[in-house]
Order: sequence, then C-alpha cells, then structure tokens
Amino acid sequence: MFSKRAGKNQDRILEKVGFFSISKCKILLSLFFVLGVCLFMTVRVNAASTTYYVDATGGLDTNNGTSVSTPWKTITKVNTSMDSATIKAGDFVYFKRGETFTGYLDVDVTGTAGNI
Repeated sequence: MFSKRAGKNQDRILEKVGFFSISKCKILLSLFFVLGVCLFMTVRVNAASTTYYVDATGGLDTNNGTSVSTPWKTITKVNTSMDSATIKAGDFVYFKRGETFTGYLDVDVTGTAGNI
C-alpha cells in the first residue's frame, strides 16, 4: 500500500525529472477541454444560420417563415426574401413534402469559385 506522503514524494521526483504528475496532467487536460469548448462555442455562434419553411397549403406569406408552425406560402416570398437579403448565404429553405409549388426559384449567386 502507498501512503499519501509517498504519492507526494513521487510527484516531487517526477517534477524534478521534468514530468508532470497524473493529477497535474488531469488539471491541464481539463483546462484544455474547457478552452476547446469555449472556442467551439464562439465559432458556432458566429456561423449561425436561419432555417425557413414553406408550406403551399398551410402557410402565409405574412408569416416569418422561421418555424414549421409559421411557414411561408409561396416561392415568390422566398424569391423576394433572397432579394431583400432576409435569406443569406448559409441559410436553409425547406419546402413541405407532398405540396405543389408553382413558379421558379430565382437564385442569384455571386462570388468566386470555392466561395459562393
């Protein structure tokens, strides 16, 4: 059996040789984990996107379109939202399955190759 004193002496010997004790390694790993999570959260917040929903039978173009319960109705609303920059690069637009939509999507794409 090892005593607490023997463990502390072992830590001191390891530190003199240039190694960290296991308890100090755990603290360092925990610190790196917390810093990594904070960095990930910062990047994720900056890369936030909006999802829009379109439902030809249950939607209204006066809705905000940002939830299944408040969808837009027409493709025309999607087009005008792209023109007014409501819909931005990285946003998603979902059309309800089984619905019939008339018209066309007018997607104006600008940018350079690899950065559209």
